[in-house]
Amino acid sequence: MKESPPSGIQTWIHFWEEGRGRTWLRNLLFVLIFAMVAVLYHVYEAGNFTAPEAMDQGQLARNLADGRGFTTLNLQPFALHLLRRGMLSGQTNDTLLSSRRIPDIGNPPVYPLVWAGLMFDLPDFCRRTRINGNQALQRPDPEIAIGGLNFAFFLLSALLVYRLANRLGGNATAAVATIFFLGSEMMWRFVFSGLSTHLVILELLVLMHLVVVGDESLEDAKITGWKVWRWAVGVGLLLGLLGLTRYSLCWLAVPTGFWIFRLPYRRARRCSLVALGVFAITLSPWLVRNWRLSHAPFGTAGYAVLAETAGFPGLRLERSQAPHITIAMASEVATKMGRNVLVILKSEFPAMGGSWCAVFFFAGALLPIHDARLRRLRFWVLGTIPLILVVEAGARTRLDELSPEINSNNLLAILFPLLSIFAAVFIERMLKFREFPFPLAQDLARLGILAWPSLPLLTGVAYAGLVLLGMVPRAHSVVGDSAYQPAFISTACRWSPEGSLLMSDIPWAVAWYGEREAYWMPLHVREAGGDDFFSIHLRQRLVKAVLLSPMTTNGRFQEDFLANADQPWGVFFLNILFRSQLPEGFPLTFIESELLKSGYCFVAASPWWKQEK
Repeated sequence: MKESPPSGIQTWIHFWEEGRGRTWLRNLLFVLIFAMVAVLYHVYEAGNFTAPEAMDQGQLARNLADGRGFTTLNLQPFALHLLRRGMLSGQTNDTLLSSRRIPDIGNPPVYPLVWAGLMFDLPDFCRRTRINGNQALQRPDPEIAIGGLNFAFFLLSALLVYRLANRLGGNATAAVATIFFLGSEMMWRFVFSGLSTHLVILELLVLMHLVVVGDESLEDAKITGWKVWRWAVGVGLLLGLLGLTRYSLCWLAVPTGFWIFRLPYRRARRCSLVALGVFAITLSPWLVRNWRLSHAPFGTAGYAVLAETAGFPGLRLERSQAPHITIAMASEVATKMGRNVLVILKSEFPAMGGSWCAVFFFAGALLPIHDARLRRLRFWVLGTIPLILVVEAGARTRLDELSPEINSNNLLAILFPLLSIFAAVFIERMLKFREFPFPLAQDLARLGILAWPSLPLLTGVAYAGLVLLGMVPRAHSVVGDSAYQPAFISTACRWSPEGSLLMSDIPWAVAWYGEREAYWMPLHVREAGGDDFFSIHLRQRLVKAVLLSPMTTNGRFQEDFLANADQPWGVFFLNILFRSQLPEGFPLTFIESELLKSGYCFVAASPWWKQEK
């Protein structure tokens, strides 16, 4: 029976103490606390981008918004090698880099397109990467904007977590699962990382809703055929969307197709075939585009399994202009995957999503579940985890080490919302069968369990509150990595004339903060084999400036400067720093001295900075 509105003092008291008003007050209190956490975290904990993928996709989105198409300013030697096999086949090296628009073959299209839409709607705010104030406290406007968009995805995902958990376990389970998800500090770090993780999580949760709805629909034999096929088409489209948001998630088609195929209903097998067919159709136009450009359906991403192998340690593959790839490298790939699986099992796996609630999930996975839908969904999650583990191990590169945990190859993190749901089911089941001395004790126990995984987030927010009150000094800087200081990078790039080609050890940051074409540092300054600076400068296109960041200048002396044959640029920097000496015959002869004090090294064809001074 619907609760009638209060009419007298007694009914008002009952309304606020026992009726619907109590629920309203509780929800209002939760919203206020969440808003306070969001503001404090955003102001005192959020930082600039540290993941190379975020900066790369940001500059790609800007090119899309400016009408330059799916082109890139981040020029990777290995990507240009692949383009020579396809689009640029038959062209000479002299004309390879003369084109002002180099197509991107490293990123899937969905997230850059979404980001480009944001830039198109807010052009003045979303494109100013330059910092005019204190860069230790000020974030570039576009990074704030994409953080806001990812925060919206985060909230929508939380709503979907609540609805899915409510459908499977009831209101109490839904509330616990949602708080688990919102209380994960790693999820908040992904919000402000600039990565597509929260868009992927949102797409995955929509897919899971479809999966559960389809489970219920197939069980009802009265559902007409066209509704079932429409559901299968929707699953296929979402799988394709996930693959076009992050290539490695194409593998989710395997457990999802098998899950549908194994449903105990008459039309399940045909639905599985339809879903996989639609998935392939959705994916194929983009793969054909990549094949026409580079003869590689996934572009450079398809070769990620070769990176960090014995034949291509570090960033050697990405920086190679003509790498020698053989079938014999399969054993090196297997060795790499085995090594990375062990690392992931020791570091990421025990706390997937950066929260301890994964412990509750694995504990609950051992318990019997009577709900068939929940049991089958648990089967999907348990089957997907080892697959994701292997895929992540194979896709890892040195770029992921530049931003530990917060990178696009942290695939286990996207399963965290589902783990939260099953953890909540386990907790509610344990609380239900345990006797408490008084009613409030159960709520206190639930509150303690919820606070436990959220301690990293709560600790950071508590410290931010003390900073706001002036009780402790602010220790946080928005510059999370000394190599990515927007003021220095944008200033150095602004010195060079528009249209200049720069060479850098952080080309993704030069493309994002400096809005200049940036070629990756080749393996050598000068080498007889031709995989060096001069092969680019003399045979392809004139390099106007070289920018070295603390990523190189802060290298370890023995390991990076002396013992590593692929890091001669560290020695190049040391000769400039201590001797003011450039290699013999080096065409760039002007050294900017002020940036050297900040760990940057800028060598150019002309002293442009003197014009500003």
